Amino acid sequence: YTMTKVMATHVGDLAAVVKPITGLTPSMMAADIGVPLHPGAEKFYREAGAR
Repeated sequence: YTMTKVMATHVGDLAAVVKPITGLTPSMMAADIGVPLHPGAEKFYREAGAR
């Protein structure tokens, strides 16, 4: 949960180092790619309204 929350709330800072994640949103992070989400990540995405 905490790792996902930190990544989602600081994506702008992370994008300064990892350019491909520029503009990444919680909804994009929560996209169904056929792999189950970690329960903590699922909790964050639900709270953020991304799932």
